[in-house]
Amino acid sequence: MKYENKIVMAFTDPDERLDNPYSTFTDNYVEDNVTIMFMFDTPEEFLQTFNRIINDEEGPYGMWYWVLDHGKQICSGACDPNDIDIYEEYWNLNKENDEMKDNKRVKQISLDVVVGSETDGEDLAVQVKKELERRGYTIYGSGFQADLTEEYNIIDKNDDVDTECLIALLKDKVTKEYDVYIEELRHKTIDEIIENSYKTTMLKEFKTCFKNYTQLHLEDYQIKLLIGASNILERLYDHWLTYDSDEFEIYKEFVFEFWDWEVLEKENQN
Repeated sequence: MKYENKIVMAFTDPDERLDNPYSTFTDNYVEDNVTIMFMFDTPEEFLQTFNRIINDEEGPYGMWYWVLDHGKQICSGACDPNDIDIYEEYWNLNKENDEMKDNKRVKQISLDVVVGSETDGEDLAVQVKKELERRGYTIYGSGFQADLTEEYNIIDKNDDVDTECLIALLKDKVTKEYDVYIEELRHKTIDEIIENSYKTTMLKEFKTCFKNYTQLHLEDYQIKLLIGASNILERLYDHWLTYDSDEFEIYKEFVFEFWDWEVLEKENQN
């Protein structure tokens, strides 16, 4: 192969000439499906380009792509900023999140929970969540996954975490919620993917609002409440279906005005 000594990042688009346009979205790399390709000599060059283009508003976010290292495929799927974790781990380039490390009031803790042999993952998650919240912490992220080796990122409700860090936590939460949705979508049929295309677009729009406009619309206590809330993208979408307009300015108004802050505060206390 011409790229056997290179790191390759290749993208594809739906082919409208086919009965199933999305059949080009294959888990395994197919060169005939490639519409654009980038080649790199080193992991550092690849990561630098990936970080630059994935954070560009006109970039390839959500496009189907593959990454190969000297002919070996290491990733495929919808292009997403969180894929950086895959590459840093693969090339042993893991780095701590400086934003979290520098703010010592944002903590990571471990918790031992005694469970019976019949305890399933969902029950374990409930037990851990209740114990952490009993201690006065708010868990952030997309859902609460039950993994005995999981590390849960938490913030103390009484801590004076700065605005920049809170926004980073909220961005991380909505990104993970969106990633979970996309991962579930990958296991659906082509017809189901098409049926959900509007929902996919709207969840991405909501995520973009949180990413770019949170600081303009929300105060710190409101951001904390959203961090502690569950399924915020799904909740926005369910209510959005009763909304009347498709204009992006209305998206922003909807995303930030939808919430009943008193209700969220009570949810965070339960």
